[in-house]
Amino acid sequence: MVRLYTYQSKAVRAIDTWLKTHATALMVMATGLGKTITIAWWARKHVRRGKKVLFLCHDTGILAQAMLEFRKVMGENVQFGEFHGQRHTHQEADVLFASLKSTHIHWRQFTKDAFDIVIVDESHHSQAATYKRAITRFTPQYLVGMTGTPDRMDPKDIRDIFGPEVVNITFEQAVAQALVPPFEYHVMTDNLNDQALTDIARTEAGVTRRVSLKEINETVFVRMRDAEVARQILERSAKTIVFCESIRHLEHFQPFLPGSGVVHSKQSARKNAEALEAFRRNEIRRILAVNKLNEGIDVPDAELIVFYRATESNIIFRQQLGRGARGKAFIVLDFAANIYRVLAVREMAEAIQAEVGDARKPRRDALALEGKGFKFHFTQEQLSALETIERITAPRYETWQEASRSAIRHGITSQADYYKRCRNVDPRLPQNPYQSYPDFPGFRIFLGREVPTKYPTWQEASRVAIAAGIKSSFEYQKRYRSVDTRLPSSPQTYYKDFPGWYSFLGKEKPTFYPTWQEASKAAVAVGIKTSTEYGARRKYVDARLPCAPYMHYKDFPGWEIFLRTSKYPTWQEASRVAVAAGIKSRPEYQKRYRSIDTRLPAVPRQRYPDFPGWDIFLKRVGKYPTWQEASRVAVAAGIKSGSEYQKRYRSVDTRLPSDPRCYKDFPGWDIFLKKVGKYPTWQEASRVAVAAGISSTPEYTRRYRAVDVRLPSNPCDHYADFPDWYIFFGKKRPKKRREKTTEK
Repeated sequence: MVRLYTYQSKAVRAIDTWLKTHATALMVMATGLGKTITIAWWARKHVRRGKKVLFLCHDTGILAQAMLEFRKVMGENVQFGEFHGQRHTHQEADVLFASLKSTHIHWRQFTKDAFDIVIVDESHHSQAATYKRAITRFTPQYLVGMTGTPDRMDPKDIRDIFGPEVVNITFEQAVAQALVPPFEYHVMTDNLNDQALTDIARTEAGVTRRVSLKEINETVFVRMRDAEVARQILERSAKTIVFCESIRHLEHFQPFLPGSGVVHSKQSARKNAEALEAFRRNEIRRILAVNKLNEGIDVPDAELIVFYRATESNIIFRQQLGRGARGKAFIVLDFAANIYRVLAVREMAEAIQAEVGDARKPRRDALALEGKGFKFHFTQEQLSALETIERITAPRYETWQEASRSAIRHGITSQADYYKRCRNVDPRLPQNPYQSYPDFPGFRIFLGREVPTKYPTWQEASRVAIAAGIKSSFEYQKRYRSVDTRLPSSPQTYYKDFPGWYSFLGKEKPTFYPTWQEASKAAVAVGIKTSTEYGARRKYVDARLPCAPYMHYKDFPGWEIFLRTSKYPTWQEASRVAVAAGIKSRPEYQKRYRSIDTRLPAVPRQRYPDFPGWDIFLKRVGKYPTWQEASRVAVAAGIKSGSEYQKRYRSVDTRLPSDPRCYKDFPGWDIFLKKVGKYPTWQEASRVAVAAGISSTPEYTRRYRAVDVRLPSNPCDHYADFPDWYIFFGKKRPKKRREKTTEK
């Protein structure tokens, strides 16, 4: 059985403790530390108690691997299921491994409370719109996210979904605690353009514009030739993963590494799997990849990690670095030739050294930062470049007040002294504060030689703003100069004890409705019909309506119930409305359904399990092929006569013919409308016909309707045991004449 390391056991206990008082948890573990095994152990006891678990991820390869890991922990007695692509084996599963995409598309196959536990792997993807909707549709007892890299490239925060980190083991902590194999990291930037860097530094010092990192990348860093990169890889006969920039770059570089395998998105899943398996078995020693080994895929025993791609994403950088953290000691060769990477590596090295607990401040000019289990190598040229880059790219102070405090602290006493010394004493001081700060008060106030004329307390500024009728922060920014020059432009930064805009402008902070039922009643009362309309109108119609009720209320029932816009319960009802509106096609339906009736569903095929298809739904099909089918529809509609049929058949069903006598075997209106039945036996029909004096088939066909509506039109077809017409009419069958024979 799989055993846990000490840090994994602590993680399981931390999650257990946290979830005693919370419904969500976030587990952060650096790549290579065994997140899946850890969470499987946590889930194991819940599954044994009969809890249902949903394991979600955006990648089917990760799902397959996760299922193997769970099986190692839980054994063969647990029922596993899959729900992704064409694999839908979710019935009766104790643990279901599902893709976020399939769950989003086929969400109606699951109830909100179908699972007691929902686990989201690689949860830094969870803030993507479709993934978030797939996750928040469920209302489990516990929602757990796990990732190695919780931060995203955009401002969205996954902690809004999963809460704070309950377990947080960063790569730096893992290295410092020897939880990952020892490694050496070599930053390979031997072709730095020193002259270009000097020119940029001079340019930036003489003008007010900022030098961008992109500009530094394009002029200072010179990419090494492919042949030289390949030479340095080949001279180390190690098991190697090379991360390339693109598929085109990979295909160009592969001939420089003979016998290497490739893994990328345009290659079939089978070929990718074969390449990885060959790499695992040491049949090939080098594998080139493009964004296919970043997440989840277990590639053990990589001894050499080669970065031959540039990326500004810290997430991707750490994921790729983690490929080596799954095996033994490894070496990293970083040919990224990118300022972002150099800065990131330097920052990581210093963070690891800090985690080790070395009280000494790391020397910024050291050619190597090292400790037990790690060593980062830098060249003198790199350190010189870093020093220059950090100076010319240092972020400026956001407010003039912060810049002022720094200038005064460094003893700057005049405008001329400031221009001469500002960048040397503090790189964060702007060259020209007049242009950097719109509310710059002048050098006399800036350098502390004159007391500022702004209101000294937020309370005084507040009274002036309220008296002027300012109602919002937006209005304050537009009007503060014209109201009073003593009002600061940004009171929230000017006053350290700023209480917030509601208090500053004398307004009470709104309190939202405590339950979704109350919020629903308020939204419906003002005529809000859709979620889009809710987002646009709610703050204007009622300040107590929360902006995102589906997140504010844990028991939010969905927009249909919340806005009381339930859909038609059957496709037949929805069909009648769509047909009556003249909709002829699926695209036209998608374009018009909202404006026709809010009770029409957006996707009828998903809404109604028995959806018959668009042809029948929009009544674009032909007539019923038999009178029996048409009869059932007419009778079900309550039609009692032929004349009523002619009036109503179009409104009942467009598949009804205008004259059902078009059917060759039409049995007559009585049978068609099931008004009366025919005589059940031929004997009874025979007695009526004989009593009426009918003696021949032509006469019967001519007279049977007038004689008795219960007589069938064709008795020989109607009665299975019909004898023949002679017996039916009570006549004796004539004897056959004998043929005369001539004897010779």
